[in-house]
Amino acid sequence: MPPGRLRLYTTPEEKKAANRSKSNRSYQRYKEVINKAKRVGRRKAARLKQKYEPEEAPKKPLPAQKPARTDLEVLSDRIPQLEKRLDTAMDNKNLSEYLKSLCEKFAARQKDDLEGAGVIFDEEEEKLCKISTAVHKYQSLATNLDCYGGSWRLWEPLRRRVAEALNEVLELSGEAILGPGQLVVDLRRGSLRFQRRA
Repeated sequence: MPPGRLRLYTTPEEKKAANRSKSNRSYQRYKEVINKAKRVGRRKAARLKQKYEPEEAPKKPLPAQKPARTDLEVLSDRIPQLEKRLDTAMDNKNLSEYLKSLCEKFAARQKDDLEGAGVIFDEEEEKLCKISTAVHKYQSLATNLDCYGGSWRLWEPLRRRVAEALNEVLELSGEAILGPGQLVVDLRRGSLRFQRRA
């Protein structure tokens, strides 16, 4: 005979039946304690439910909703934002004053550091290129959304402003590369391209 105790239950069904009867005996022994704990738990849950669930208030009518905005309306909201961004990039000056201040910064800096002075125009060119890219993107979207309606025309004044500023900065950058001293002389004479136009 193998060591150990004998098996009482040989099949899974016999084992389940024995566990069931054991649980039932335990329940009968502690029935009053178990039921009392359940009653206390139910009361506590009911009180919490009343505490955290407010009485149902009369339903208010929903406020009148605004009609949904079209994609073109949302897109046209970008125009003032980009105009503000352009004004900030140009230090809230008109084009002539902005270009003159750039040239004066260049003149002041080129005395000490000629290579560092050219960075002024590069930085401004980068700012304006970012704005120009955004304007082109939104103008293209407006064209795609309303190709026959002409909504893209709303973007045209801003696109022209950005293009003009960018062209002038590129022109000054080219003149600064070719003759940095000459740019300063031309600025003092008032013979730069943007000065002749004004």
